[in-house]
Amino acid sequence: DHFFGMIGGDGDVDVSYRISRDYTLFIEPRAICKAEPAPPGRENGRRYRKGWIQNMHYLARKNGLSLTGFWWCITGHLLRDALCADWPRLRGDLEGIGEILSRERR
Repeated sequence: DHFFGMIGGDGDVDVSYRISRDYTLFIEPRAICKAEPAPPGRENGRRYRKGWIQNMHYLARKNGLSLTGFWWCITGHLLRDALCADWPRLRGDLEGIGEILSRERR
């Protein structure tokens, strides 16, 4: 999808959602997910969260999902970031929301 120029892309979310509309998705319980620490110089939390919020909003609109559900999810992220004093991510949350709202006004 041409929109996913942002961090992470979230193309896997888009593809799995669209596949699930026609086919059953299965889970492999023996699968192991290994998360490696981000290397130095990788995207910071602010930029990541800003891009993530914009990508999720795009996917919600593209796939006809509930925008109320989207905003409820974003509210949870705002609260988590504020309560955990994760200031870079909170700033990214607010920047992503600001860009969505400014685009909506056009």
